[in-house]
Parts: sequence; C-alpha cells; structure tokens
Amino acid sequence: MRSKVLYIGGFVLIILSFLLNFFSVARLVLLIGGILLIDIETTLKLAKHPFIILIIPLFLLVFTYGVDMLLATKLNRVPIYSYEIKSSKNMATYNSFFYRIYHCQNKNVTDYGYQLSYACRATELEEHDINAFLSESLARFADYQNKFVKIRGRVSKISGEDLMELSSYKIDANNTLNGYVEFNTEYRLRLKIKADLSNYKIYDDVTVIGLVSRQNKEQNDTIIELIDAIIVPSTLYENYTLEVIASDSKDLTSYVEKEQIYLKGLSNIYLHFDESHIYELKYLITDKRITIADLIQDSEAKELKDKDDVTVGTIYEKDKFKVIKCQNKKIIISNKEEKIKANICD
Repeated sequence: MRSKVLYIGGFVLIILSFLLNFFSVARLVLLIGGILLIDIETTLKLAKHPFIILIIPLFLLVFTYGVDMLLATKLNRVPIYSYEIKSSKNMATYNSFFYRIYHCQNKNVTDYGYQLSYACRATELEEHDINAFLSESLARFADYQNKFVKIRGRVSKISGEDLMELSSYKIDANNTLNGYVEFNTEYRLRLKIKADLSNYKIYDDVTVIGLVSRQNKEQNDTIIELIDAIIVPSTLYENYTLEVIASDSKDLTSYVEKEQIYLKGLSNIYLHFDESHIYELKYLITDKRITIADLIQDSEAKELKDKDDVTVGTIYEKDKFKVIKCQNKKIIISNKEEKIKANICD
C-alpha cells in the first residue's frame, strides 16, 4: 500500500508541476519532490540493486527535462528547468541549460545554444539616455546585470566588423554641426553586434539593445559590456529639409574637391534632419552618406548645350537650387536664380 502511495504521490507532484504555467521555484520544488518520492520508494524496494537506485532519478531528471523543453519550445509553456530574468514588464528571458526563451509580449522565441541576439520588439523595453544610464548603472550595476536594456546615444568608436562603443558625452551649444559632441571616454558601453557596421560613423545618433554582461576597468576607464546586441532601425537620417545659403559671389568655389563639386552663387548647403541634427552637405558627401544622385532624384532633366548645339551637361532644377552635371565629370550646385551658360562646364 505504501508503495502505491509514494509512487502515485510522486507522479502527481510531477504532473502538477507541468500543469502550472508560470515561473516559480515552487514548480521546481514540486517536480524534484515527486522524483524524490519515487526514488525513496525505489530505494526501499530495491535496496540490493544500487545501480537501479542510481539510474532511476537520473532517468527521471533527463526525461522531465526533455518533456519540459518540448513543452516550452513547441507549446509556449513556461519552462520549469529555468530561471527568469525580467527586463521589463513586457519582456523576459527564461534561461535553461542549453537554450533560452525570449518571452515577448505577443510571442515566444526559442534560442538554442544562446546564439540569437535580442529577439523581441524594441518597443517592449524602456529607452534610456546613454548619459543617464551610465550614471545609474555605475552606481547600481547589479540592478541591470543580465538584463536587456535599450540605450540611445552617440557612436564614439567602431572597431573591426562587430564592436561599437557609445560613450557619455556633452553637447557644446556653439559647435553641434555634423553631429559633433564632446565625448567622455572614461565611461562607455562596448557592444558586440552581429551586423554590418560599415554604414555607421563616429557621432552618429543610434539606439541599441543588448544584454548587460559585465563591468570592466581598462586603465582608468570604466566599460560596461553588452552582448547579444542589436541596433534598432532608425528613420532619423531618412528625411530632411534643405537650408541653402546664398552668396553674393558669382565665381565658382570648390566645395568637395575630390568629387569635383563646386558652388556658384551659394556659400553652403545644410541638411536639417531635426533641430539638433544639422549637417553640411559636403560633410555627408565626403562621408558617403548622401550622393548627388540622391539630391536630384525626381528632378526634371534639361540638356545644356553650347553654341554648336553640342551637349556639354545636364541641368536638374530643384526648389532651392540647380545642379549641373557636366560631361567632363564636373558638378556645379548653383543658386536657383543663376542663369546657366554652357561655358560653366569649361
């Protein structure tokens, strides 16, 4: 009779632990308790067979782990053999021996072997400013460790193909052109990112998400490392308004020498992505962030001909300026009011 009670009690506890579907140590206690009841009865019953006594609890542990993993990965159940780390009210990870589950607001994502970068939506994490985050995390690092965080800041360093750093910074109100800020590299984030970083430049405004791994000291610098990191896609640099600064001079002035780009009747052109991100056109062209083709897209083209009716270039008219692309590769950006003659391409 006792044998049946212990066996039945053990299996009831195991089944109950699987029926519950929330993270709690109590579920693991129920599961282990059930295995112990079965093991105790097996020990009493088969005292002369130590190998069987040893193998049964190991078998039950492996079997229940396999069932737990199957239910978690295929039926979106909360795994028992795991520990939960909540990064926000909407996002958590369940971390097990050989896999983890990203528990997102509307889905679960299984990460076998801890290979995936952040797999939930960016909106499921609260955004922190880099300066505020570094200040807080230095004082309360344990509160952030092993959690995913979303940080907005400026790129201070790019190393190789997969390492990016964001440092604390301050803005000089008299010098903000082309994204310039003053970095304090004594406090910075270092991210290992599985992404192409070739399109990112120093001073770029970026939002990143990563798992706070550890805090290191390099000489006098404090570095917080983020792993499993991603860069959140941004539309900041997709839309802009143009500011064209006229000049009284009618001479051609070199603007981007390497690209043979000149200005006529203009002193400069600025792109306003927003009120705090203003860039010179020549800076963006030099940095290969924008091209003349980008500027003249959707513009009507008109041939520029000399007195012998030979085409020497093409004129593209925009709302605030004209672009003349000469056959000799010369490019002139002129004041809207300028009258363009063929000899401009000489």
